[in-house]
Amino acid sequence: MASVYRRRSGGPDGYAGGLDGGEGAYYEAMPAPSGRAQIENLLDLLYRRRWLIILAFLVVAGSVAAYTYTLEPEYEAASFVILDLQGRRTTTATTTSPAGFDDNLFARNDRTLMGEIQLLYLSDSLHRRVHRRLQHEQETNPELAGVALSGYPRFEPEGRDGNNIIRITGVSTSPREAMLLANLYAEEYVHLTQEASRAHITAARKLLEEQEQKRLQELQEAEASVQAYLSREGAVGLDQAGSYLVQKIAELEAQRDAARIDLQTRRASLQVLKEELSQISPRLVQRIASNLDEQLRQVRAQLTEKELDLENYLRRNPGLSPDDPRLAPLNQDIRRLRNKLDELSQQYFDEVTATGGVSGGEAGLSYVTNLRQQVAEAEIAISELEAKIGVMDRRLQEYQRELRTIPQQAREMTELERRRQYAEQMYAAVVSRLQDVRVTEESEPGYARVLRVAKQPAEPVRPDRMRYLVLGLFFGLLAGLGLAIVRDKLDNRFFKPEQLRHRGYKVLGTVPDLRPMIKEEARGKDFIERDGQRLATGLVTLLNPMSPVVESYRHLRTNIQFSRPDVVVETIVVTSASVEEGKSTTAANLAVVMAEAGRRTVLIDADLRRPRIHQLFGLEMGPGLAHFLARDPAFDERLVRSKIDNLWIVPAGKVVSRSSELFATRSMRDLLETLRAQFDVIIIDTPPVRVATDAALLATQSDLALLVVRAGHTKEGEFDFAVESLESVGTPTIGTVLNGFNVSMAYGYKYRFRHYDRYAQYTSEYGTYGYRDVKALTEG
Repeated sequence: MASVYRRRSGGPDGYAGGLDGGEGAYYEAMPAPSGRAQIENLLDLLYRRRWLIILAFLVVAGSVAAYTYTLEPEYEAASFVILDLQGRRTTTATTTSPAGFDDNLFARNDRTLMGEIQLLYLSDSLHRRVHRRLQHEQETNPELAGVALSGYPRFEPEGRDGNNIIRITGVSTSPREAMLLANLYAEEYVHLTQEASRAHITAARKLLEEQEQKRLQELQEAEASVQAYLSREGAVGLDQAGSYLVQKIAELEAQRDAARIDLQTRRASLQVLKEELSQISPRLVQRIASNLDEQLRQVRAQLTEKELDLENYLRRNPGLSPDDPRLAPLNQDIRRLRNKLDELSQQYFDEVTATGGVSGGEAGLSYVTNLRQQVAEAEIAISELEAKIGVMDRRLQEYQRELRTIPQQAREMTELERRRQYAEQMYAAVVSRLQDVRVTEESEPGYARVLRVAKQPAEPVRPDRMRYLVLGLFFGLLAGLGLAIVRDKLDNRFFKPEQLRHRGYKVLGTVPDLRPMIKEEARGKDFIERDGQRLATGLVTLLNPMSPVVESYRHLRTNIQFSRPDVVVETIVVTSASVEEGKSTTAANLAVVMAEAGRRTVLIDADLRRPRIHQLFGLEMGPGLAHFLARDPAFDERLVRSKIDNLWIVPAGKVVSRSSELFATRSMRDLLETLRAQFDVIIIDTPPVRVATDAALLATQSDLALLVVRAGHTKEGEFDFAVESLESVGTPTIGTVLNGFNVSMAYGYKYRFRHYDRYAQYTSEYGTYGYRDVKALTEG
């Protein structure tokens, strides 16, 4: 167990009893207080500082409560969006799409769930779209009209990892706005993924819509030219040979232009794929050196020629089946060329896939491999289209030469009809392709869809007033306790006798605080009239001899008598560390109880700077002690016999600023010797030790120096200074008395000295509570 140390005066061979002064002070170990004692001390502290605790508690708790009720309530509404992050990857068409680069980011579903959430926070396009819709809602909805929109969204994963569900929460001071934020962000997010996924399809649709208008105009112009020629020349139409030639040329031109449009679209897509690959690593757009590109084009051109030959042969012979034995060599060549084309394509894929230049995990490698495969497919398709267009151009040139062999008039009609049929077929092909693209665009779902929409919340989620209030009460109590402990630790004043005992000093007496009694019974007056004499209300031993408070002075008298078993205590110096500690009142009351005990007692007012004894007893100030010390021989006349038996008083006489010089004279020693011969007890009231050295000088000529400590007023440093000053001059014995003791301030809940109140109640029932008489006197 830890120990505390108590101050002991003297050394091993010093005075016994713990009261003896002298030099060579040492410390002895004392057992630390037990757990129960520590708990009692803590409870005492809490009771003693209860008003500080209550004040801090009320301030903190009240501030938290005021802050809580000034907060505007916040509502939350949540919608849920599910993502297909493992599905097929959609490809952006161009970096100049109408949606812009920010929207194109939503076309990539190769990210993680947290990456998608990060994109939602950073997407300016998403926030702008939602803001525009909120403004529209504010203009059309009366509930939001004139309300400042101050809400914000929050995006977070929902549930366990791997479920690919995003919780979109709208937070606002308006429940309607919170619901709108959650739903609008979910809807616009889904729309952005759809628009970004459809970006390449939308670009193709717009190109086809432009082609549709262009081809329609060409068809109308071609038909008008044919009608005008027929009307001008009086012709009725083409013969069979011319019609066949015109039909073949028109079909080939239509097929060639359709192939060119397809080639243009595929080249644009290929450029986007290569740009995306180049952003990952420049090496991914380079393949190993080979001649596969040229081989693919050649094989594709041969295959196209064979397929056109087969088609023309079957057209010239309508009743002929494609499986006819006469077509077997042609079919065999076509199969051989197709197999060759498949082998070269597979080799091309292998070379592209084997290209290095990327690092990362399995998902990153899978994504890059898929991207390279799309590049390879696009390049093969482009090679095929280029070869096919080349074959068609050569065939058209042959038909053009054949067309020039017919007569001039027929040739003009044939050219016009060819243009019309070409325009008609191209228009039909564009319209058919446009319909397919529109269907594809509408059916593109994106990779996000709304799983559940948000509902308008009925109750706010913040502030949680009950929680805040509980926290405010807790922190208020904590602050009060903390301040109380800190205040008590920083407070170096004495409050209870144990503090003096722990420092190694014997407490000879404990005198309660008289102010509550004086306030209650004497209406707070300092002096009252009794039997024609003006007495101080602090003289409780004289005015209220049956008061329980007087018992504390009687205890003090008894303890003084037995404080030095080997010496009869006759001369007592009463002093204090500082002013306003009640030393004069203590000396006066002690003198009264000494006289009541039958001992001839003389009370000397040796405080020549601020004399108080004559005021307490209603006497004149002089002549007194100052006159005798100034060599006035008639000392007996300075003795004033009080109305109390066995009590004489020597007033100060007059105020002397240099009293220490008087006390150091032979006259003072002679006076004390004279008084010892005449009286049993000599009580000397001296100035405070910190004010003058008078007490130290007189203490050397006394049997006991009684050091008055006022509870809640005297500080430890002042008390230590006073003790050291008395010990330094060799004061025989130093005792302490705790004056102004406040029971509740010192002991809190235990109230160890509550018997004072019980005795007071008991005696008051018999009318012996002294201040009752005082009250009657003051009223009379």
